[in-house]
Parts: sequence; C-alpha cells; structure tokens
Amino acid sequence: MNRDQKRLKRMMAHFGHHEESKLRKRAAQLRKQSRSGPKQRGPKLNPRNWEKWTEENVETFEKLDHGSKDSLDQWVSRLRETDSADAEATLTEEADALVLWVGLGRCQVLLEEELVDCRIPPALARRQQTDLAVGDRVALDWPEEGKPVVAGVGPRSTWLGRRDPHQTHLERVLIANVDRVIPVVACGSPPLRPGLIDRFLVAIERGGAEPILCVNKIDLLDEETERAWLEETLEPYRTIGVPVFECSAESGRGVAELREALTGSLSALVGHSGVGKSSLLNALQPDLSLRTNGVRSGDGGGRHTTTASTLYQLGDGTRIIDTPGIRELALGKLSREELVEAFSDFTPWATRCRFSDCLHHVEPDCAVREAVERGELSKARYASYHRLRE
Repeated sequence: MNRDQKRLKRMMAHFGHHEESKLRKRAAQLRKQSRSGPKQRGPKLNPRNWEKWTEENVETFEKLDHGSKDSLDQWVSRLRETDSADAEATLTEEADALVLWVGLGRCQVLLEEELVDCRIPPALARRQQTDLAVGDRVALDWPEEGKPVVAGVGPRSTWLGRRDPHQTHLERVLIANVDRVIPVVACGSPPLRPGLIDRFLVAIERGGAEPILCVNKIDLLDEETERAWLEETLEPYRTIGVPVFECSAESGRGVAELREALTGSLSALVGHSGVGKSSLLNALQPDLSLRTNGVRSGDGGGRHTTTASTLYQLGDGTRIIDTPGIRELALGKLSREELVEAFSDFTPWATRCRFSDCLHHVEPDCAVREAVERGELSKARYASYHRLRE
C-alpha cells in the first residue's frame, strides 16, 4: 500500500468515525426530545429560539415517524435514511460554479468566466462553515426573480479544517479543493512559532493537499545567530520533504521562485495575522493592490487585514486563496498513525526504542528522547509532538 493509499484509508476512517459519532448524538437528542411525560421536559423555547428549533426538528420528526420507546439504534437508522435523502439535494456531481467568497447567507461564484452573486439557502447557511467553503464547486438554482440560490455542493478532493473552539465536535472547513496549502510564517513580528507550523502540517495531511512552507520577511534577519537559528528551525521540515521558500514581500526575494512553484494550481495562504499573506499576494501579482496592515506595537501581534477567505486569479491557471489570520488551530485528538506520519523525522530513532509502541515520553531506553538530548533532533519539534499527543 503506497503513501496515497494509506492517506485515503486514514481519511475515510476518520471521516466515517466522525460522521457516525455526530449521527448518534443527533439521534439521542431527538429521541430524548420526543418523549412525553412528567419526568421528560421538552426544550425550553423562547422568542429567540423557537423558530430555529422548529426548522431543525419538526420536519425531521415527521420524516422519522418517531416513537419514544424505540431504541437509539432504530433512531440512528431512520435518521441515516433521512440524511441520505436530504443529501441528494445538497451534494451533487453537477456543480460547475467555483466559490470565490463566502459571507453571511451569501457567496460569490465564478460561472463560465462570469462573477455571480448568490444566496445561500437557510438549511445550508446553518452548516455553511462546514459544508460550504471557498474553493467548493456548487450547482445553482435560478429563480424567476432575485439572485440565484446555491442548490448543491460538489464532492471535495481536498480540504483544510479545524475544530470549532466552542463546539469541539464540529469541524470548520476553511478552504476546499486546493492543490497546495502554504503556511506563511514571519521572521520577527509576529514571531515564528514551529508549533503552529506542525499543527498546519497535520491538518494539511488530513485533508489531502500538498504543504509548502513560506518564511516571509526574511530581510529582517541581520545577525548571523538569527540566520543560524532559522536554518536549524527549518531543517526538520526540509528533512521530511516539505518545500521551504524564504521570501521577502518587501524586497521581492524568493517571490519569483514561489510563483513558479504555484503556477497552474489552486493554492491557499494560511497563518497568523501580520505575517504578510496579503503583502505576498501583492508581490506575486502587483495589480491586485490588496490592503495591508502592519503589526500591533504593543504585543507584536498582527492586525486583521483579510476578514474572509477570498480566491484570486493570477493568470496562467494560477489561483490563490487568501485566508484571514488565525491564532490557534485546534485539531482534536490525533491517532498514533497521524502522529507517526506528521513526525516522520523521528522514525530513524523510533525504530531503536526498546518498546515498539514507545510514546517517547518517560519510557526507558527511548532513542528519540536520547537523540533530542544529544541535539540530533529538534527540541522544538519534540515539544510540538508532545503537545499534539496530549
């Protein structure tokens, strides 16, 4: 089984487990709400939530032909049949419009070289942070009056997602169907954080895209010690085969090489606010003239310039999605296989550990930990590994 087959198998297993868990939670909630009697109370309805609750539940109850005494498995089975029927209306192979921008209840798409403003129907709008993203292909419904409506979303080849910080069982999709995802980090302000790079690499691997690492503001390095530290920090990523581009949007250094690597593909820039994603886009395509901001003087953090993910066409078949800056990238619990894949630079030492299932923490005769102590493995990468493992 080659690397792509292993990745597909892992993606399908993760997706299947996640979807089954969500389905059982929904079935349990609906089953509980359907019961009647003095000891069972329905949801606390008020003027703010009754309309949403009705839209989300009443129609579903009618389809399910529910019974309060039915088992949870029976509810799951009926709910799965209902979702399968609904999916025919929301997932379609006949999706020929490319989503360029998504806002609250509306989006902009490219259809046969024409920009079209569309409405997102309420049912999809409630799930749009998961089921609709820039880069998706959608089908449109054209009413006699008013703007066209998104009628269905095509299947995805790749995606980049993160856990919702407030509802950790939900995955929020940031971008879809990209060939490459480019984590952008900066030399200086905001500071370069290897831990965030590692999180992005795991998320990119999950979604099936190719990672490219871009280090911007390279012109700010003026001391030999800073250069040595940067090279030491970047070496593990080069070791595991991640292309690394050292750039300066200000001076133009490395921009032509990055542009060549992205030619003819759909890519996405991701990273902290203030790392220079919009500045890089301006350097790659000067006629875009995107607005840019510096960093805050107080804490060195970035100011948000990009407020919504937007797709730009640079010519020669090159398209890039600029995404809003993020502070954290929640991934949820990682499997052992995902950790091994993400930290493949540990493998030569991991095979020498006393225990085949060594966690490289406190186990005796751990070759990985010993390599870190000798300086043969990056301490920053080792720290990232344990943060993700925990």
